[in-house]
Amino acid sequence: MIRKVEKADVGVLSKIAKQTFRETFAHDNTEEQLQEYFEEAYSLKTLLTELENPESETYFIMHEEYIAGFLKVNWGSAQTERIRGCF
Repeated sequence: MIRKVEKADVGVLSKIAKQTFRETFAHDNTEEQLQEYFEEAYSLKTLLTELENPESETYFIMHEEYIAGFLKVNWGSAQTERIRGCF
């Protein structure tokens, strides 16, 4: 099951985003690099701005009542990475 992330969830989203990024990329980055990225990408201010963007949606993936992960979908101007064949 998925549920849309609300503004009230921003603290939980920040925590799970940092944990997921660390588990995936810690072996290629120093702690200083990780912290710098977290401050840029996963600060409460940044995440709130993203949640308010009408061209971006974020969802929690739920297992029973527990958050198992998250999913972010961007389109239009919120999509900052080029997708081959689309732009």
